[in-house]
Parts: sequence; structure tokens; C-alpha cells
Amino acid sequence: PVWTGSEYEDKDAFNPAWACYDILHNGASGHPDNSAYGGGVPYSRIVYDDFSDWADYCDTKGLECHIYFDSAMTLSSALARVSEMGRGQVIQRGTYFSCIVDKASTPVQLFTVGNIGSDSFKESFLETKDRANVIEVSYFDADRDYTRQPIEYRALDYDEDTTEERRTAITLYGCVSKQLAINHAKFLLNCNTYLTRTISFEASVEAIAIQPGDVFRFQHDVPQWGYGGRVVAATGTSVQLDQEVTLEEGTTYKVGIRHKDDTFEIQTVTNSPGTTDTLTVASWTSTPEKFEPYCFGPENYEYKLFRTISVSRGSEQDCTITALEYHSEIYEDEGDLP
Repeated sequence: PVWTGSEYEDKDAFNPAWACYDILHNGASGHPDNSAYGGGVPYSRIVYDDFSDWADYCDTKGLECHIYFDSAMTLSSALARVSEMGRGQVIQRGTYFSCIVDKASTPVQLFTVGNIGSDSFKESFLETKDRANVIEVSYFDADRDYTRQPIEYRALDYDEDTTEERRTAITLYGCVSKQLAINHAKFLLNCNTYLTRTISFEASVEAIAIQPGDVFRFQHDVPQWGYGGRVVAATGTSVQLDQEVTLEEGTTYKVGIRHKDDTFEIQTVTNSPGTTDTLTVASWTSTPEKFEPYCFGPENYEYKLFRTISVSRGSEQDCTITALEYHSEIYEDEGDLP
């Protein structure tokens, strides 16, 4: 039973999102089951919309958790065991319980050298030489009387790789499907392959709109992820930048603007090759305003995508954002064992 805003409605207990909701809420006053086996969190402190979005994602991906708790464990351990099957995590936002999900996402913000703290950008690379290239997943096969079964999933370049085998093993306690076990292993190997870079930087209070799990666009001159700054002036078909940029022959360039209402617009530049501080476009959907942040560069290199890991308060007017690079290829995890 899940409180949807006006009444309790029965939801699928195999859906990891609703299972986590019940683990949190069971035991609370007014809960139909009203058992002692749960967190006892009132529904008024659980963000229903976030769990509903997570549940929809699990339905779309076919993610399920078939589990029966027959021994005592902490609330956080129970939530972690179930949420792993839904590729999410239950978190607290102040006094409210919400969730974040590791899924393909639409960027929600733009940060450039024009709206981050001066000299605050830091970039680091995660070690890759010791990363696993073989994932061994143990699951409990429903077609084999729920007996524990292992599968191995190897990196696609495993046969050509000259380095030694690097193996890691996990147990999916709520997984009863071989296909889900395969998909989960492929997802983990994708993460090992693509996620190698983290960044951190300071930004003003506008950064508070970013939450852990959100994907955002990021531009910076040092690693050459496009050019950025603040708009000086604009018309319906042009924008004046706070610096000169050079356009080369045979290259398609684009300029993106984050408007004051937090919408993002990107247009193809129609200038002739050369150096200029004023870019022309066919037409802006919304004319840029002075001081709005922009990014500019060759097509597909105007910015780089990152997923927020944490947002911490610095001084009274600043936040420090830590983020991990984002690649949509990570979520292409359906397949068979090679």
C-alpha cells in the first residue's frame, strides 16, 4: 500500500522503488499493515513523485526485486539490498526521504567559466589499471528452484586485452532472472569502461538548483571543453560574446545559452570563417539577455556532460559541486552473454 496523495493504493511489491517505499513507511501510524517491520516514516515525509518516477523507470527497464526478509538487519542495509536491483538509492533531503536513480537523464543546468568561481575548477582521473574486466554475478534462478547460480560477464575487448584477468564478484539477493543478472553485469562493466573523470568547482547560489543525481552541461577552457562566459548583448539573430572566438573553414560551430528561466537553447552559427566576438544564428527562440551564460565550440564539443555527486555549502553565497562524467552508453545494457 502506497499513499498517492488522497488514498492508499496497492503497488507492485516486486518493483524496487515501491519495495523501498514500503520498507520506509511500514510501521507508521495509519499504514494499512501497521506492522513493526519497517522504518515507520510518515507518508508526509516521503516524496511520492520521486518514488513514482523511479518506479516508472524500473517498469520500463524490467527491473524487479524478488526478496523475502527472514532475518533482522538495519533499515539502511535493507534499503541498499533492494535499491541495488532498481539502480537507485534512497536519500534524505533535510527531513524528507527521496531517491536518486542512475539512469539516462536530460541535462538541467549549464556551468561555464562565466558563472563558476575563479580558479576553483579541479579535475581528477580515476585509476583504471585495477578495474575489473570480468564480473561474476550470483543470483537465485527462479527456473532452477531458486538455487544460487553464478554467471560471468567479460568485457567486450577481453579476448584482445593483454593485461591480466581482473575479477570481481557480487551477489544480487533479489534477482531471480538470468537476463537481469546479465544486464546488471554489463551495466557495471560499462561503468568501469566509461567513468574515469571527476571534477569539482565552486558556483554561486544558482547552483542550489542542482541536486545529487542531476546531469548538467559544463564548459571550461583549461581542458578545452568549448569556450564560455557571459553574453554582452544580443538581437533576435545574433549574440555578442565577452571575448573573441575563431571560426575555421569546414567546421560547424554552435552557441548555447542558458536563459534566466533555466531553459537551455543551442543554435548553429552562420558566421563566415574568421575571428569575431559577435555570432549570428538563423533565429533565437528566446532572445538572450545581458549576462546570461553561454557556451560555444565545434558541434558536439560545446560542453561536456557530468552527473552531480554532491553539493556542499561553502561560504554563505557559494556551493561546491562534485561531479562524475556522464555517458549515455552506460545504460545500453541489454544483451546476451558473449
